[in-house]
Order: sequence, then structure tokens, then C-alpha cells
Amino acid sequence: MRNRFLVISQEDYEFIDKYHQWRERKIELTLKELIDGATRILTDFKDFNEKYGFPNEQKMGYHYVRRKNSIEPYPVAVLMIHIYQMGTLIFKDNIHNLACEGSLHSNYEETFKSISGFGDSTGVEQEIKARYKKYRGTD
Repeated sequence: MRNRFLVISQEDYEFIDKYHQWRERKIELTLKELIDGATRILTDFKDFNEKYGFPNEQKMGYHYVRRKNSIEPYPVAVLMIHIYQMGTLIFKDNIHNLACEGSLHSNYEETFKSISGFGDSTGVEQEIKARYKKYRGTD
């Protein structure tokens, strides 16, 4: 379970890095590549939650980072912030409960309320199209 979550988190990191390179015109990606990348992260995270439940330390154990020799929080909130920014308000109605049960730090309750993308938060495709139009001037 832990390894699967860390793979999803790494894939998210790589996709967001490519997205920022695209936004800064360092690389080119098609609209389809952007939609597919963001959709894959969302789908993988949803599938993870259906199979294992919400990822947290209680279920997965401590997140020991060997190269740093330290225990760190799992990057669940970062992954969720990226999903929110890409147009899907996942767990929107459960953020308070997730904070109360200790799965998310309580500070994120306000953070998630303030996150929005360029679109209307109705899904990945709508959001990516809005970003594509903003950064490339095309649909």
C-alpha cells in the first residue's frame, strides 16, 4: 500500500514538473497529453482510495526517508492540491472529517477552500482546456 501511494505521488511530481515546463514554454505537450496525464493521476488516486482507503500514517506506517534519515509526512496534501488545481475537488465534502481524524493537518481545511484553477472546477478536461487557452491561446 505504502509503495503504491509513493508511486502515485512520484508520478504526480513528474507530471506537475512537465506541466510547469510546458507552461514556461520549455517543452511542448499536446492538449491530450496534458488531459491524459492529469486524468491518470486522479484515477490512480481514486483507485487507491477505493482499494485501501484514504492514505495516512495509521494505515501505511511512518514515512521514513532513507536518504535523509528522517520521518516525514506523506505528501497526501500536495497530491490533493494538484488534483484540485487540475479541476477536481476530490473529497471536498470530507475535508473537515479527514482533518478531524488526523488524516490531513487541520490547516489544509482552509487551504482547500481557497484552491481553484482557471476553469470552473468541473473536471480535468475543462480545467486543462482553460489552461491551454490561457498559455497557448488555443482550445
